[in-house]
Amino acid sequence: MNTSVIELNNITKIFDGKEVVKDVSLKIADGEFLTLLGPSGCGKTTILRMIGGFISPDRGEIILHGQNVVGVPANKREVSTVFQGYALFPHLTVRDNVGFGLRMKKVPKQEIREQVEEILELTDLTPFINRKPHQLSGGQQQRVAIARCLVTKPKLMLFDEPLGALDLKLRRQMQLELKKTQKSLGITYVYVTHDQEEALTMSDRIVVMNQGKVEQAGAPGEVYAFPETRFVADFLGESNLFSGTCKISGDQTFFETEGVTIPVPPQKKAPLCISIRPEYLKIVPADEVMAGFAGIVEKVIFLGQVYRYDVKLSSGKIVQVLAEAGNFSAGTKVLLAWENDKISIIHDKEK
Repeated sequence: MNTSVIELNNITKIFDGKEVVKDVSLKIADGEFLTLLGPSGCGKTTILRMIGGFISPDRGEIILHGQNVVGVPANKREVSTVFQGYALFPHLTVRDNVGFGLRMKKVPKQEIREQVEEILELTDLTPFINRKPHQLSGGQQQRVAIARCLVTKPKLMLFDEPLGALDLKLRRQMQLELKKTQKSLGITYVYVTHDQEEALTMSDRIVVMNQGKVEQAGAPGEVYAFPETRFVADFLGESNLFSGTCKISGDQTFFETEGVTIPVPPQKKAPLCISIRPEYLKIVPADEVMAGFAGIVEKVIFLGQVYRYDVKLSSGKIVQVLAEAGNFSAGTKVLLAWENDKISIIHDKEK
């Protein structure tokens, strides 16, 4: 990881006697796109507001470029924040909205003009330079809000669910544009969302939050494929969770579940369960000679590019499988197989 732009050291925030953020520690690297992901009320926006200087932690440190900024007001930090509400000045043109922060800093007029035109070109807003906010689409207004922050050349940009009000097609387009802009300028982004697809699409690293704590942090592919807790497995995509017992034989460790014994890496403590994503399971005819879960297809759903099978095991457990082909109909006996390196070991954190 590159040099840290920001470090959160055991920050805690209390509202009405309740800890909404509990001893969270994070290091955010220079030029990183980090996403705080989690359901409403998990503490992600509170963390963002503490980084931005809008509220202060009750305990802990926020180190920005080597300095503890707890108590430093928002306007004294080299940080820009983009909220879901665009907060554009309705009576100003795109040019004047974007240049507002530079005028407040008393930057010379010619420099303002050059910097604004440069950032409008980067954000594809040049054709709308003389329009006012009511003459723009939602996506264009959002780009103006982002350009207004970018033109001041902040070292850190914070985003609080900025795309939540956009329709799906425009939201996906904006996700790609945000990522492109971030990489071209090399600015550190801290992004808050409850949208799993958004987090997986844009982030260099995802921090999954739950009840004020960090459940898991890592690269999007790592967190998705190998959830470490039940919460992460359930929240980030679909997952099949299998409870069972862990047994050690010599230097090998096995997990027994649904009548099947699965070799797993050696464990320091017994796993609570294992997780297998639906797309990591392979559905084959019941007479195939291989290890797997025996079951009966309960339901087949065509999802466009793939089929989803709901398979009922002998225990009554329903397992979801995603497959490219719809070769099996309801009532068919099948076998569900997997590759051992696609299994995630679940160790829930201490409560």
